[in-house]
Amino acid sequence: MIRRFCLLLSLAVTPFAAGCLVATTTHRLYLSPQGALTWSVLEQDVRSTESRPSDRAAEENALLDGVASQTHPTLDALRRLQPYDTSLRLLRADRPYTVLTEARFERVDAVVENLLSELRIPGKVTLQRTGDEWSLGISIDLTAMEGDEQATPLAALIEELDCYRLVLTDGRFTAAIGFAIVDGGTAVELKPEAVPTDRPARLQLSWK
Repeated sequence: MIRRFCLLLSLAVTPFAAGCLVATTTHRLYLSPQGALTWSVLEQDVRSTESRPSDRAAEENALLDGVASQTHPTLDALRRLQPYDTSLRLLRADRPYTVLTEARFERVDAVVENLLSELRIPGKVTLQRTGDEWSLGISIDLTAMEGDEQATPLAALIEELDCYRLVLTDGRFTAAIGFAIVDGGTAVELKPEAVPTDRPARLQLSWK
């Protein structure tokens, strides 16, 4: 599947890099009408699958210590995208655990630019306003991608496409290329075929 770009914009790989912790993860990217973005990652039913109780306890205690010290892999990955604010909370303190990580950004285009730069994917991103309509354009070329996304801490954000959804906080999406408009125009999901590996691709979203 598209483990290459998928984020976008929004579960095969667990965000927990070490050991045998497993979780069900969803990404919600909340877009304001003016282009600000909040990236929210909910990790539910987090638990160790180690067979020995002592090993399970060690892995899960390491998770809890990381959340307490604000050194969670998902948070570390989001910080590389240069948010102006972040938060990390343990929503369920009993096994299996639930962790919510959020990062807030002033502009969605800057988030995508930083993401492409970190993953070493050539591309161009634009955010434009015409009257009361906004448009986000993304041109990328996976054929010229350098290296492997697994070499970066952003691998903690790479999931299967159905884990991601971009949601407008107000207004409606009016047009989309490469995205499916869902929920009455209030949200979009990236189409599986939107980012081919054998040729350049362009994605676009418009809303008002």
